[in-house]
Amino acid sequence: RKGISQEEINEILKKIGIEYDAWPITRIIIENDLKMKKLFLKLK
Repeated sequence: RKGISQEEINEILKKIGIEYDAWPITRIIIENDLKMKKLFLKLK
């Protein structure tokens, strides 16, 4: 199977407590900023 559906993305983000109104989500980027000691989640 190739890719993931928008519905699956929506369910995953809801499970981790993220609600959004952008559609469609084409990328999920997770960045770890070692200087700030924070993890960032970007939705594109």
